[in-house]
Amino acid sequence: MVSRKSTWYCGNKFSTSFFINVWCGMVDDMLIGPVILDDRMTGQNYLDFLQNELPKQLEDIPLATRIAMYFQHDRALTHYTRHVMQHLNDTFPNRWIGRGSTINWPPRSPDITPLDFCLWGMMKSEVYRKNWIHETNCSLTYWMLLPA
Repeated sequence: MVSRKSTWYCGNKFSTSFFINVWCGMVDDMLIGPVILDDRMTGQNYLDFLQNELPKQLEDIPLATRIAMYFQHDRALTHYTRHVMQHLNDTFPNRWIGRGSTINWPPRSPDITPLDFCLWGMMKSEVYRKNWIHETNCSLTYWMLLPA
């Protein structure tokens, strides 16, 4: 499971950049989310997501799978606050991948996560193909991120 912050540009009378934080996960052949995170991402916002929203997102995953699954996120600094890492250690003991865990993702690794490999590129392609950014005055919703 990986979260990603994307930068989108909106063309009105002048160019304005804005950020959207989207969390998405993959478990076996199931896609979890996407979840659009409203606020600018901080360690506390990410911890709130992990504690409150992630359990809801995993409700449909069989318990045996949840007990054995590994959690992986990208290298965003908000993912590595002391409170976030403590929560991951408690929730996914020896089963989370990232800086500060027992399973460290190599720095500047040429390997990309499964979500980097396929999902984020597909989602960006869909948004740009359908020109939703212009049509919706720069607001994206969950339904817009799903493939047609």
